[in-house]
Amino acid sequence: MIEPRASLPLRDIISPLDQGWWPPAPGWWFVAIIVLYIVWRLVRRLVNYFTYEFAGLRKAALQELAGLQNQAALSDHQFAEQVSALLKRVAVVRYAGHQPALLSGKDWLAFLDQTNPSQCFSQTGGEAIGHVQYQDQAKIDRCKLANAAQAWVKSI
Repeated sequence: MIEPRASLPLRDIISPLDQGWWPPAPGWWFVAIIVLYIVWRLVRRLVNYFTYEFAGLRKAALQELAGLQNQAALSDHQFAEQVSALLKRVAVVRYAGHQPALLSGKDWLAFLDQTNPSQCFSQTGGEAIGHVQYQDQAKIDRCKLANAAQAWVKSI
């Protein structure tokens, strides 16, 4: 058996210094790049979703509105009814949580003004669709009504 020698010229054990958090190891740089890429893709996808979600609806509604404007056979009353029905169909798809299909009259006009920042229905010829159901021979300016409807559809 070997006897331990207390007189050997050995130094004390030195523990390694604590490693700081910066700079991170290369693996952490890789993880950070992957996380940033994923976040960037999600933000892009959300922006595209909210930008283009209703683009098809908007395009179809504007085409139908243009078709209504070109139909000279419609009376002013029928034109206003058709525009109101078109706007309701668009509103039901776009604002389903507000239940716009149940609205009529002043409530319908108020809804259209609330959902359009320019409030084109109360300030221009758009107020005709609020009372068109109750009057047979209402005097309606087709051009103002069509412009108000077009502005509303473009704003969604």
